[in-house]
Amino acid sequence: MLLKERLFFLLFFLIVECQTPWYRKLPNEEKGLNPNLVGVWTKKTNPRSAINSSWHKNTWTEKIVLQTSDQFVKTYHSETWIGNRQILRKVEGFGTFTIQNNWILLETKTLKLIEKEDDKLMKNESKIFESSLLYYYYKEGNLIIPMIYDMGYEEKDFGVKDGVVIPYDEKSPNFFRFIKIYAFKEFQSHAYYPDK
Repeated sequence: MLLKERLFFLLFFLIVECQTPWYRKLPNEEKGLNPNLVGVWTKKTNPRSAINSSWHKNTWTEKIVLQTSDQFVKTYHSETWIGNRQILRKVEGFGTFTIQNNWILLETKTLKLIEKEDDKLMKNESKIFESSLLYYYYKEGNLIIPMIYDMGYEEKDFGVKDGVVIPYDEKSPNFFRFIKIYAFKEFQSHAYYPDK
């Protein structure tokens, strides 16, 4: 009997662990009118260095370009100064996107990484990179926001998803409260706004 119980728990654990989290796929709901989100979406960024530091400076930008062909390019660019040393880092993700009502699924297929130090090329590589992440179009704020925090394809397991009790529930006031918390943060906002 003990062996059967262990096998049951092992099978249960494998089933639960192998399921794709809800914030990596589109909801199973009827399709409605999709908003036209084609264009350039930019994350509002603040420098990530110590205030008024003359020794360490860091500026960065991140944008998503949604193209008419359902293709996207997501670009992260960082410039760091440590003393007289300059470090440049650029990460570009390429893939496809799908819009379903107010939900946008970005499915990255390839990743390109370029790193330079004092204009010397340190890394230049392209690789297959299978990743998907769900975003939400918040019409009231005219922004798109990922369900978890992501910067330069380095994800952190927190964000809007933490306020979701029932996945994809757009009627929940808690869902919109968490969108506002993470979209309008003064430091490291999670949201992307249309370029003008």
